[in-house]
Amino acid sequence: PVQLGAQPPDMAAQALGMEQTRALARPPCGVAAREISEYFVNRFQMHIVTASDNNYVAGVIVLLSSAARHNPTARFTILTTDWSEQNLAKLAAFRTRTGLSIDQVEINADVMASLPITRAHLTRSAYARLFIPDLLPAADRVIYMDCDMLVTGSLSEAWAFDLKDNV
Repeated sequence: PVQLGAQPPDMAAQALGMEQTRALARPPCGVAAREISEYFVNRFQMHIVTASDNNYVAGVIVLLSSAARHNPTARFTILTTDWSEQNLAKLAAFRTRTGLSIDQVEINADVMASLPITRAHLTRSAYARLFIPDLLPAADRVIYMDCDMLVTGSLSEAWAFDLKDNV
């Protein structure tokens, strides 16, 4: 991963000690031949975000595979906490094999350490979704999906849904 440098760091993210990283990835099939502005990508290309610690990496791969199967032009961001080098290598191999556009944003585990866990099946990475506006300030909208989900159809209707002022 390389440091995101196109945007100034958000004050909240900086205060929380979060480090933004973007993994190099090939664009979806058919996109590489033409230039697409960041505006177009942020505004119109479906952007799916998930979060995981080192315990749910297999679930992340299943989510990405199933979402990409039914939404082949989507781009993905994974908010990670404490992934092992072995699991980061699995993600890199998956990215290479599939050619998917996958960004990785590492959240410092120390930031999450003081957050309470009130249910046994949850981990602190469940809080990561709350930081999406600070971690991805250029994203106008995203679809957040838990890392243990399986996508069985197109998400285009959800992506196109007009939220009006309900956010």
